Amino acid sequence: MDRNVTSTLKPFRNTNATFLVDSVEEFRNYIEQQGGKIICGIKDVPTGWNMIVKHPDGAVIEYVEHFKEN
Repeated sequence: MDRNVTSTLKPFRNTNATFLVDSVEEFRNYIEQQGGKIICGIKDVPTGWNMIVKHPDGAVIEYVEHFKEN
């Protein structure tokens, strides 16, 4: 496998769960206050935005916010 593809997929391979949330921004603020570490900051994805977080207990979670439908 291409080295760039492998490094790009690494955070996702280590993800324990994915949660759909109303606001990725609000969750980022809350998680940082609770001692979590942002592994991959908020970024655009085809369905909206996501980020990957390592919680203080070691769990790696992806948070996803979908675009709002009109």
